[in-house]
Amino acid sequence: MIFYRLILLLVAGLIGCVYSAPIPAHLHSNVDSSLELFATRARKFSVKHAAEAVIIKNKIDKHFNPGHSKATFWSGTLRKGGSVVSVKETAHHRAEKAGKKTIGHALHEAGIPESRIDNNPHAAHIWDHASAVWAQKSHGHADVVLGELVRPESVYNRIEKPILMNNKEVTKVVEWNAHTNKETHIKP
Repeated sequence: MIFYRLILLLVAGLIGCVYSAPIPAHLHSNVDSSLELFATRARKFSVKHAAEAVIIKNKIDKHFNPGHSKATFWSGTLRKGGSVVSVKETAHHRAEKAGKKTIGHALHEAGIPESRIDNNPHAAHIWDHASAVWAQKSHGHADVVLGELVRPESVYNRIEKPILMNNKEVTKVVEWNAHTNKETHIKP
């Protein structure tokens, strides 16, 4: 029990250090404002939130298993009827139709509501962890649904894609652009 509490304190301390780190001057101004938002959230930091983040990460580690050629990833937005919308729902629908799963499906199967992550001040770290685990545990063929606009600093570009490309168990990665309906084989 004492060991568990020490780990929680260590994790809380590390997360606090990350949030208090200086913002590099080379970042774009729009990134600075979102980092300022994270810094504000960090001030509301509590051990309860850190403990909740650790519990969620442990569930992700234990329950995430995409299955052979069943992993679907998504990133980006589309313009629909004058609005800009995420490709998330398109990816979920496409995955279900093909008998595959997204991280959202895996979270549901693990009993982790997405709102439980989103309401945690450490949500960005939890989502990054979930994305990394999903990509690391993928094997066989991986599908990716991309929008018309995908930010270079998106989770897919920063975390998922590099892991998929270096994961020897992933034999094929196909990016499907939901805007153009074009498939691009990026691996092999």
